[in-house]
Amino acid sequence: MKTLSALLMMVLCTGTFAHHSRIQYDMTVIREMSGEIVAVKWRNPHVMYTIRIDGPNGEDETWMLEAGSIYMLARTGITRNRVEIGDTVRVAGYASGRGDPEFYLTNVLLADGQEIVMLPSASPYWSDDAVGGRDQWSNSAVTEVANGNESQGIFRVWSRDEISSSTTGTDLSNLPLTEPARERKEAFDPLRDDPALDCISPGMPRSMGGPHPIQFIDHGDEIEIQNAEFDIRRTVFLSGDAMRDPQDVSLSKQGYSRGVWKDDTLEVHTTRVNWPFFDGVGTPASTSTDMLERFTVSDDQKRLDYEIVVTDPVTFSEPVVMRRYWVDLGEPMEIYNCVADP
Repeated sequence: MKTLSALLMMVLCTGTFAHHSRIQYDMTVIREMSGEIVAVKWRNPHVMYTIRIDGPNGEDETWMLEAGSIYMLARTGITRNRVEIGDTVRVAGYASGRGDPEFYLTNVLLADGQEIVMLPSASPYWSDDAVGGRDQWSNSAVTEVANGNESQGIFRVWSRDEISSSTTGTDLSNLPLTEPARERKEAFDPLRDDPALDCISPGMPRSMGGPHPIQFIDHGDEIEIQNAEFDIRRTVFLSGDAMRDPQDVSLSKQGYSRGVWKDDTLEVHTTRVNWPFFDGVGTPASTSTDMLERFTVSDDQKRLDYEIVVTDPVTFSEPVVMRRYWVDLGEPMEIYNCVADP
């Protein structure tokens, strides 16, 4: 079961969600270590474990293990009591490329032989007897749930079905960056410059890229888009007295969004954004960013297709296009409650 290709595929897949940056970890070498869990922080944006191991010099070493968010773990059957303080475990993942005692946790092997897959896009590493991971992220009840909600159209909760499904459109690993934007991205330090680590919610377009559920709420002249990650709220103005000339609107993280229905597609035009990042890996964004989103419910009412075209002449030499989709799993919208390290 110890295959390098499987874990590398996992890392590539999770990168499309821009959850936050993993570039501080050395993804070229899978590392294993054994020890005792001495602390657990069950919180967002990432569940954290602390393991104490025997160091090479015979002295105890303490490592911080970073896992996914509470939602990502819970959806694959991993609850708070799966890995507890006092457990003797073996872990697999990626160590910090800076030499810090920090670890990107992918798999845990308990003393009784039970394996826990700590990322929803990952596969078992030591055996086929595992809880969590890719297979348990998908939900076979999509058809039944969707059939009961077809009268709601877009106005319901939508979830990602396969976390490994990649974003299509522009190659996100090779964005058409201008030279100033490339220089700014290269200067990005994920441990110092990523606001998400301080529980600062992201702005557009990054706020639409995570693995958590989203919900559309009909307010007549307005549509509210809620994102369970960071409890983000966006307002899309359709008509009425609230509609304004965008140039009269103050800059904000989510910007100013105006929407129009074109047949069964909700088309949303967003400007006036002052969030400084396009994604979670340091790609910059300017206040000139212009976004056109299209949300289309499939004919069978089971899928919500999404396309966003991002134009930012300060950052990109041509528009960037991203496409993804959600499905109706009947999931609730839960409070995110992010807790930053002191």
